[in-house]
Amino acid sequence: MKKNIVALILLLSLFINGHGQSSKIYSEYVSQGDDRIEIVVVSGTPHQMGYNLGKHLKERALETIQKMLSAAFKEDSVYLGQKNLLNAWKTNEPFMDKRFIEEMEGFSEGSGIDLNLLKAAHTVPMISPYSCSGVDAWGKATNNGHLFQIRNLDYSIDAGLQTYPVVVIYKPTNGVAHANIAFSGMMSSHTGINANSIVLGEIGESSRREAPYDLHGKHFTIMFRQILYDAKKLSDAENIIENSPLIKRYFFFVGDGKLKEHAAIKYLVSTPDSVRLHKWTDLDKTDTRVPKVYSNIVYKTMKNDVATKFLDENYGHLGAPEMIKLSQSVAVQKNLVDVVYDATALEIWVANATSKQPASARHYIHIDLKKYFK
Repeated sequence: MKKNIVALILLLSLFINGHGQSSKIYSEYVSQGDDRIEIVVVSGTPHQMGYNLGKHLKERALETIQKMLSAAFKEDSVYLGQKNLLNAWKTNEPFMDKRFIEEMEGFSEGSGIDLNLLKAAHTVPMISPYSCSGVDAWGKATNNGHLFQIRNLDYSIDAGLQTYPVVVIYKPTNGVAHANIAFSGMMSSHTGINANSIVLGEIGESSRREAPYDLHGKHFTIMFRQILYDAKKLSDAENIIENSPLIKRYFFFVGDGKLKEHAAIKYLVSTPDSVRLHKWTDLDKTDTRVPKVYSNIVYKTMKNDVATKFLDENYGHLGAPEMIKLSQSVAVQKNLVDVVYDATALEIWVANATSKQPASARHYIHIDLKKYFK
């Protein structure tokens, strides 16, 4: 009888606390001027991390998801309507990392947000075209030998996705701790860095004329989470990218900030073509997508001539302030979020747009990731 009572109390405790999910979560805000970003630290299994994150962010996440889907529907009520988005998700789901799916299911349970709403919102980037900027610089190109990267997400600010910016620190039971720079409710990754100094960014190259896209492969927004989970060095990230069935057209920027190994690679994914993957390192004269190649730099931006002039003038002196200036100088009017990384020091600077100003006009808020990864 006593054992039965103990078991009953345990079951009730699990039910009250969310079917065994820990309600513990760490959150704080960092700010500069009137700009601020929430940092949320979660740990455990993918389902536990998703559940706790969803429980913490639920109102903000729901508002962000609704804004994204509303803006998508307004842009194209058929192509970006929920029915087509869910059909696209169904096509792509077999190629997704199972940990991501488990996290999303946990997030739905914790937040109370319908799982189909989450799926639809996370499909919007898969089937939408957009353009961005990326630069990696390291070694003798920088003022301290560290690897720096910029990632500009040039995307409309009209939807209001930037209302609740968040940096989520994942500390998985199995896998590498990593930071995802995102918006409340979004678990996929357009850029991020892990505790092994692996840093990721991308540039969209898919034309809307090519839609509907073939989705039988890995989309970068979910594959990036896989890389952040698993990559301990640059070659690990390379192996994941080069051995994955990829989709659409993208430039990927992949860097390794560890001083003994630091380097970066630029990929061009071009799956509709006969040659589906191009790979460039620094000083590669076959890289005709930029006006000039450099030692210890790979890049492609929305304003390549501006970037080249800046790199010429600041080569050997690039540090965080210079990379912020470069990020600002190549940004376009529709500029949603900008991130500057010091991958070697595990530090980032993040700027988010407001309803009236692009990210490049806002404060680049400094965050030292070391304190969260430890």
